[in-house]
Formats: sequence, C-alpha cells, structure tokens
Amino acid sequence: MRDNPLVKFFVERFVFSTAAFLALVLFGLIAGSRLGVDLLPKFEIPVVAVSTIYAGAGPEEIESQVSRPIEDALSTLPNVDQIASQSSEGFSLVIVQFKYGTSVDQVANDVAQRVAGARGQLPKDAEAPVVRKFDPASQPILYVAVSAGGRDLREVANYVDQRLKPSLQLVPGVADAQLEGAPTREIQVLLDPWKIAEYSLTAPQVVAAIQASALAIPAGSQDQNGQRLLYTLRNTPRTPQDVANIVVDSNRGLKVSDFATVRDTSATPTSYTRLNGQPVILLGVRKTPDSNAVAVGDGIKKVLAETKLPPGYKAQVVGDTTTFISATVDDTLKEVVIVALVVSLVVLIFLGKLNSVFSVVIAIPITMAGALLVFGLLGFTYNIISLLAIIVAVGIVVDDSIVVAENIDRYRSMTYSLADAVRKGVREVLSSEQAGLLAENIERYQKEGLELSAAVHKAAQEMLPEQESEVVADNIIRLLNERYTLKEAVLKGATQVISAVSAATLSLLAVFLPISFLPGFIGQFFKEFGLGLAAAIFFSWLEALFFLTVRLAYLPDPKPPTWRALGGQLQQLPSDLRKAFTQSWRRPLFWVGAVVWLVLLLRIRPIFALGILLYPVIYALVVYLVRALLGFFGAIATTLHEGSEFLFLRLRDAYANALARMLPRSGWVLTVGFLAFLTIGLVAPKIPFNFTPQSDNGAISIVLTLPKGTALSETDAVVRQLEAKLLQLPEVKEVLATTGSSANALGSAPAERASLDVTLIEKSRRKNVFLLVGDIKNDLQPLLASRPEADLRVSAEGGGPGGPDFQYTLTAPTPELLQERTLKALQILRGLPFLANVTSSLTERANERVLTPNSAALEGTGITPNDLGTTLRIYNAGVEAAKLRQSGEEYPIIVKADPRLVPNQNALLSLPINSPTLRQTLPLSAVSSFQNRQSPATLARTNQAFSAGITANRAPGVTGGVFQYGNQIQAELKKQGVLSDGVSLDTQGGTAFIGDLASAAPIAFGLALLLNYLVIASQFNTFRYPLYLLLPVPLALVGAFWALYLFGAGLDIISVLGLVMLIGLVTKNAILLLDFAVREAREKPLYEALVEAGRLRLRPILMTTLTVLIISLPLIAGSGEGAEFRKPLGIIILGGVLTSTLLTLFIVPSAFYLFERRRFEKLRAAPTRSPDRAPAFGD
Repeated sequence: MRDNPLVKFFVERFVFSTAAFLALVLFGLIAGSRLGVDLLPKFEIPVVAVSTIYAGAGPEEIESQVSRPIEDALSTLPNVDQIASQSSEGFSLVIVQFKYGTSVDQVANDVAQRVAGARGQLPKDAEAPVVRKFDPASQPILYVAVSAGGRDLREVANYVDQRLKPSLQLVPGVADAQLEGAPTREIQVLLDPWKIAEYSLTAPQVVAAIQASALAIPAGSQDQNGQRLLYTLRNTPRTPQDVANIVVDSNRGLKVSDFATVRDTSATPTSYTRLNGQPVILLGVRKTPDSNAVAVGDGIKKVLAETKLPPGYKAQVVGDTTTFISATVDDTLKEVVIVALVVSLVVLIFLGKLNSVFSVVIAIPITMAGALLVFGLLGFTYNIISLLAIIVAVGIVVDDSIVVAENIDRYRSMTYSLADAVRKGVREVLSSEQAGLLAENIERYQKEGLELSAAVHKAAQEMLPEQESEVVADNIIRLLNERYTLKEAVLKGATQVISAVSAATLSLLAVFLPISFLPGFIGQFFKEFGLGLAAAIFFSWLEALFFLTVRLAYLPDPKPPTWRALGGQLQQLPSDLRKAFTQSWRRPLFWVGAVVWLVLLLRIRPIFALGILLYPVIYALVVYLVRALLGFFGAIATTLHEGSEFLFLRLRDAYANALARMLPRSGWVLTVGFLAFLTIGLVAPKIPFNFTPQSDNGAISIVLTLPKGTALSETDAVVRQLEAKLLQLPEVKEVLATTGSSANALGSAPAERASLDVTLIEKSRRKNVFLLVGDIKNDLQPLLASRPEADLRVSAEGGGPGGPDFQYTLTAPTPELLQERTLKALQILRGLPFLANVTSSLTERANERVLTPNSAALEGTGITPNDLGTTLRIYNAGVEAAKLRQSGEEYPIIVKADPRLVPNQNALLSLPINSPTLRQTLPLSAVSSFQNRQSPATLARTNQAFSAGITANRAPGVTGGVFQYGNQIQAELKKQGVLSDGVSLDTQGGTAFIGDLASAAPIAFGLALLLNYLVIASQFNTFRYPLYLLLPVPLALVGAFWALYLFGAGLDIISVLGLVMLIGLVTKNAILLLDFAVREAREKPLYEALVEAGRLRLRPILMTTLTVLIISLPLIAGSGEGAEFRKPLGIIILGGVLTSTLLTLFIVPSAFYLFERRRFEKLRAAPTRSPDRAPAFGD
C-alpha cells in the first residue's frame, strides 16, 4: 500500500498546512463575528398585498368599485399563482401570490405600476392603494410601550414621536421605529345642514370652497438684477381659524364659520391599546437585514434605561422576540460545550491518550470556523435553524478525525508489514518495483514451507550479491520486529482509510447539498441547515486528512502515566525547586513568566517588585502543579481506557463470534431485518404530522369577536373585564389588549374584534403553556355568560405559521352555490369530534341601511341619485376637503355634519337637499327611504371566483397531526357531496405549509437516497455495492419511527430534516465495514474477511456512533427556549442511529455474504487471477 501523495504532501510541508488552517480559523472567526442574529432564516415568499381604504363604503361597493378593478389590473401579470380579494366595510385587500422563484422585489414593482394605472378607475374619495410585499424580516423585533397616567394620549404620542423615537433610531442596527395606536390630529368642520340650506348652499359647495382655498400653485420664475426669483400662489390654511375664515360665497361674504364649527381634535378612534390596563402608545422597532437582533434589542433597552422620561411617564419593552433568540443562542453554546466534552470523553476512553483526544477535538473549532466562513459568504444569520445545524455538526465533524486517528493509533502499535519492511530495508539498493518482486518471492517461499528468516535470506540471495543480500535480509528481519515510526504510522493509517472517509463524506454531502436547493418555501427553510452542515462536513474532511495527520505526525503522544508513576511525580517538588535556581533560567518560558510576574507586582504597588526574588520558587510550584494535574488526568485516562478496553475486547470477540455464526444463516438474518422494517407500518399512521412542533414560548393569544355591528365602546367594555381577570392570574406577567384589532397585519380593524396578547412568567414557575390555555379559557368564559353570541378563542403561540390549525378557502362559481355549500360544510365539520371553533367568513352578516331613491318623487326636482349619495356621504361619513399645514406637518380637514344634529336614522332622513328645479330644499325622506338589509360582512374572491374562508382548531385534548386530520376533513367533505358542481377546497396558511412539507419530504428523501447511491457508485466504480451500503437506511427508519412513537413526538419540518440526515449518517458505518472487508478479501476468503473486518472496524464504528448519539441527548433533554424545536431531531437521531448500527453490524455483512460469496469464490479460483487477489470496490 503506497502512501497517499496528497496526505504525504501536507505532512511533509507542515508549516504550509498549519498556516492554511490557522488562516481558515482566523477568517472564520471574523466572518462569524459579523453575522446577524434572527429568529428564523431569511426566506422570501412572493406575495404582494394591495390595501385600499374607502371610508363609509359597504362590502358590495368595495367589491365592485375597488377590489374588482384592482383584480382585473393584476390578473394579467406573469407568474401569478393566485389572486385573492377580501372586501369588507370601508376596506379592500387584494393579495397576489406568485410562483416560487419569482423575485418579490420585482413583482412588487410590477404590482405597484399596475395599481397606479388602475387608480383612475377607483372612487375619487378612496385613499390611494398601498402596495406591500410580504417580508417576515420586516416585522418589529420588539415594541416600546409608553404610558402616562392622566395625560392626553396626543401629548404622549407627540413626546414619543418627537423625543423618544429619534434617540432610538440612533441605536446601531435600527432600521425604523414606527408609532402604533397613536391618535391622529384632525381638523373637523362640523356643518349645520339646516343653516347651509337657509343660505341656499349645498354641502358639496362647502367642500369645493375649502378645496379651492387650500392651494399651492407654482407660478414660474423671473430673472431680475442677476437673480432668479420664484413665484408661487400659496393659500394653505395654517390654523383652525384660517379654515373658519375660508370664504364660501364671496358675493354675500359667507364664511365657513357662518354655518359650521371648526374643531382641532383627534380623529374618531378606531382602536384602543392598553398594557396592563393603562393606555399606551406603541413604538415598533425594526432592525436592518444584516444586524444582530439581540444587540439591537440590548441597545434599545440601554437607551431606555438612560433616558430621563417626563414626570409620570413610563416606558417598557413588550413583545420582545430578542429574549427568545438570546436564550436559544445561549442554549446552543451550552449544548455545543456539553457535546464537545462528552465527545472528548469518548475518544479518551477508546484511545487513552491525551494528545489524540486534543487532536481529534480540535477539529470542532476548526470545522466550525470553516462553516462560519461559508455562512458569512452566503449571507446567513444565526437563527434557530443554523444553530441547530451547528449543534448537529459538533457530533458529526469529529467522525472523520476519529476514524483517521483510530487507524493511525492502530498502526503505531503495529510492527512493519512484510511489504513495508522490504521496501524500507532495500530502499538504497533496489527500485520500488524490485522491492515489490522481492516481497512476493518471500511470501511465495513462506507458502512453500520455509520459515520467515530463511525465506527472506533466500529471496534476497536471488536478487543481490551475497554480501549485500545478508545486510538487506538482516535489515528486513530487524524491521519486521520494529514498530512504525510516528510519521510512517500517520501516512499508513491515513492512506488506508482515505477512501472510506472520503466516501462517507461524499455520502453526507450528497444528502445535505440537494435538500438545500429544493423548490418553494420548504427549500428556503432547509437551505441554511443543509449548506451549513455540508460546509462543516467538507471542512472536517479536509481537517482530518490534511491537518490532523500533521498534528499526530509531529506532536508527541506519550502514554499517560499510571497511578504509580503519578506518585513518583508528586515527590519531585525538591527537584523542581533545585532546577528553578540552577537550570530553568536557560529556558525562554522561564523569562516570559518572570516578565509577567514583575508586571503584575508593579501594577499592585512598586515596592512589591522585590517579590521578583521569589519568582524561581513560584515557577517551580507552577511547573510542579501543572505536571501533577496532567499526571492526574493522565492516570484517570489510563484507568478509563484500560477498563473500557477490557470490556471492549470481550465485546469485540463476542461480536466476531456472533457474526461468524450468523453469516452461514444470512437468509434468516435478512428475514429478521425485513420483518423489523415492516413494523414501521404499525406505528407510522399513529405519529402526528404537523408543520412545526408545539413550542412553549410563554405567550398566549386571545381573540374576542362580538356580533357584527357592535360599537367599539361596547367591545372595549367587555375587553376591560377580560383584561382585569387575566391580570389576577398568577401565571400572567403582562397583558397587551387591543380593541378594534385586525385579523392580520394588512386587514382593517373592525370594532367588534379585540385581541389580548398575554405574556406569561418563566417556564419554571408555571405549567406548560398548552395546558394553561384550557384553564385560562375556563376562567374567562363565565365573564361572557350574558353574551352567548360572543366568540372567545384562546390559543398558544407555538412558534408555527400562526393562525388556526385548519385554514381553507371554499370557492364556487356562483354566490348562491357558495352560500349553500359553505353552510353544509360547516354542519359537517362541526360534527367531527376532533374539531372546535369551526367558523366561516360567510357566517358574519352586516346590517345595512340602504338608501333607496324614489324615482317618482325625483321627477321634476332636478335631484339625481348621485346627489342623494353625495349629500348623505358628506354629512354622515365626512370627506377630506384639504390639508392644514403647520410646523412642517400636514393634517386632514374633514367636512361632515355635526354629530349632535344627526344622531339617528330619522335625523338623516330629515337632512335638506337642494332642488335646482324647484329652487328650494327638500328633506331626504321626500325623495328616498332607507331599507334594512343583511349582507355578508366580507365578500371574498379567489382567482375571480366567489370564495369563503373556513377555519377550525383541534378540539381540546386532541393531539393528532394536522396533516392526518386535514386529509380526513377533505375526504369527508368530498364524501358528503360538498366538493362537486365546480366547488373546490384549497388549503391556506399553515395548513398549506403542511401540505407543501408532505409533498417535499418524500422528494427530499428520495433525492438524497438517489444521489447517495450515485456518489457511492462513482466512488467505488460499481453499481452493486452501493445497494449493500444503503441497507442501513430502512433499518434506521425503523428506529426513528419507533422512537417518535415511544417518546410521543411527531413529524414536522425539523424531524423531516432528521430523517433525510439519517441517510448520510447511517451509511458511514456500512462503508467503514465493507471497504475494509473487501480489502481483506484480496488475501483471504470472503467469510474470514467479513469476520475480520467486523472485529477490526468495531472500534471506530462504536466511536463514531457514540459521538453521533451524543448529539441527541442534549437535544432531547433540553428544556430551554426553543428546546421543543430541537427535541424531534434528537429523537430521530437517537432511534435511527442506534437501531441502524445494531442491525447494520449483522445485516450488511450477511447480505453481502449471501449475494457476493459465489462471485468472490469464482474470481479467486480463476486461473487468470492470483489466488490472493479478490475484487475490491473498483474491480
């Protein structure tokens, strides 16, 4: 076996190797220090939303006048996957979803251009549509809640906007700080309709007069006396009095103040926000894309602590996501340290040498630095996925180092092989080809019955003169009794396993690289995990072959002392004291220590510098203590190693004997393995399948929905009761209540809906959040006893996509069919025992008062239906006539009737409207009337078909998977005839994500399996052997599924990663075993080669298996923030690796022996082939 030239190059040029890997560590640390910190990886979902406010309009008017024109404008955009619209009172929301892979920035620009083109088709009074792209990274990382008891909220908002916000925006990493819940200033022109009628004016005339008086018109420029002068007409009101003085009728000198009251006030509130019962102004803080969320959060808290607030003001941080991120990072670091320590212990127990332990474990920081360098180049961040990859990598990256170090350690204890002894003994007298021939002759003579010494002398005499032959023969015999040198053992040991290590590394890369490039959202979620692990594994391969070998070749690795030797070392203190005064001064380290000691003394007090005279004594004591400690740990290592070696040798012999007995019964062994695989069918259907595991992040979301049309004040009264009750519960830390809250970040805020975000105390002081949900709902439900129509939803924010467990969109060709099938679907779903809180968007009805013109009465009046609608809109809803400009800010001027004059429907009907034909005013009741009508509160369309949203949650106590229950729901609706006649059901939100995951998981697993097969086949140049090497995969699935079942865990996006990862992890052991067996089969029968391979490869297989299993223990046992995300992965690794290893040790050799035995026998017996040659993987 010739030394690998690449390994030899790095070993011989150790300075180059050391410099290269030190540079890798340096650049990796620099890149790692600059990485951002986020909760989740960066991912891009190509969704763009267009929201439009048209105050006072009903759902039907919004749908026909706003939503439909926008839909039509956007429907022809390329790569559109779905267009959905929701039209509710005064608000339109159109959501466009594009195909994955489309740049969200580009499509956002395209949507904005199309919407701008359709602006002319929208009502004149509608506000300009707002186009927003869906960007999870743009969500606030925390909120600052500012309160001031007894102060006007406008005053508080002004302080936050003018004083506090600018100081927070100066914190490094802050991208924006945005006020939420602040009352807006509004100049109200409250008309007296009857006074306007007395002056023979109309409401539109007043609006037009204000619009005409609030002007800013550029009038050009002139050059005068060498200077350029600009001319502008500017008549913008600057104070409320300016508005009151606007002239409406110049002929009569009528001003706004003659028939209206002008008030400087706040806009009518559409929501109330309180923290622990106190009204607050919220300031949402967003960070820049590449900044560290934890550092930004700490900076915000520091500024708040240093800010001197006005008397009575209080500012506190709420909704802080950085605490979860920070805790996750801390837990990750702890688990990395734990895993590294336990890996060190495993290596120490098996190898028993401190330097070998150090050389193997140092691979962890080196490979992590390489991975961080790749993170920096690809723009990754620290988040729960990338940190999970780092934890997993710690146990994997030492595998290559363990295999290489163990084989090198084995060669260190071996004497020269015949081929190596001959090659070294005749190096100066024979060529390498002649040396090979000499070795073959020696082997031939030994087979003919000669003793080794006689065979060596006889073969040497045939090729060399007598005198030289004696010298050469004596050298060869001497070398056969000597051990390999340190450097030779490194080269031989690394060369022997380089193919197996490379194959195992390529196998892992073939798993992790493809899953990083899966399409859609799932691929983006997997990307950082796959590429991060692939980078760590690649650098671990480089380190094991080209730097670990350097360390083992040049650093001494003495055998640790025994307890007896340690006793002798403890008696060397007098000798150390003597040497400190007589010999140690010759060593550079002595003087370095002296300088450090002197500096320390001078820093305490100059007079203490005289203590330098005691330095030799201190130096001797330090040398003595260091040697004693190293000796102590070395003695412990020796004891552990000897004890484990005693057990391991018996385990190895027992395994070899068992394997020898089972190989002739290979068929039965494979049958047992096949039956074990079939047991997956018993447990797989019982394992719940969700998108993410349930995570206790200490937050509970409560949503209260009252009947449509409930006033904001009425809803707020109920919320205050719930709020007070929650603050009495010992588990509750704070409650952020919002009355008039939106169902999503883009929707309108209906007055009948409220949300309460509850933050709980620490985990250690309360029950699990999912157990508290039921208790809290039971505590709150009695408060709603007098309101049976109220809908109260209490749910834990478990870290998933959010929203109800089941979210569907039912579409139909006609609204009548949609109404019919929706009611039928609700009836069916409410009958399913595993569902609760089943609702539909069509169940909410709005009571409308529709003004219907009387055509007969309008004849001869000159009044049109448009005049009726315009008059009613101005007086009741109000319109923005102009802007008041003051101190660089603009405030809307709203014109409407004084609410005190039109308090009810009868007052609206008595509003005067001018008849140009009759030249008098008529009451609205004379030409029109109100009709009561119920209509859906929200009109929805999906791809321009009528649609309704249906949502539901799992019933309390139900623990099954959303995916399985979702399939039952669809099957039941299809069975009951709901999904027919053009009616279809589409998944939305988290339910759609679960469907995507269920579709992507088999693709990811199959792709990883196929690429793994192709990589191994290419590596060993055969299409048959990879089939044996992949046998551990189905065996690993047995353990993985049973472990999930026994632990009560489920499948989710993290555990799917674990299943795919198993493909690479479990094939490594099979590669180590079969690669060695086939090499041995060149010199002995296959049966003996397999038994010998099992005996010699058991140690590295157990070591690598233990290091991988060690990963799973902190993942399973973790209890910190985000531990629920990591636990399923640990369970998968524990069950999969454990069972695959136990079964692989018998099933893979049995399968190989059963199907390859005859081929090996034929090849060995072939006359064209030497009997000592058997096919290797590439043969």
